[in-house]
Amino acid sequence: FPRGVLVQGTVKNISMRSLSDLRAHVRVLGPGLRMASNSAPLTDRSLMPGEMASFEVRLRTSFDSISRCQLWFRNPRVVQIATLVPNPR
Repeated sequence: FPRGVLVQGTVKNISMRSLSDLRAHVRVLGPGLRMASNSAPLTDRSLMPGEMASFEVRLRTSFDSISRCQLWFRNPRVVQIATLVPNPR
């Protein structure tokens, strides 16, 4: 979207435990170590093993080019949930 980044996708719980209160976090890095970040809840905040949910994170940036984009998932009880992100399509 104008002056920002839209990150959309689907996440699957590949663990053997249920995960609840999940949020998708995105950080983009631009020139000169400029950074922007934001997070948003998953459409279904609780995922049983094998279940999937979609996410969408929008963040505004004040820079025109992006050198790196990071994506991870968290809940209030875990610092960061191990994430396997495939190559973008």
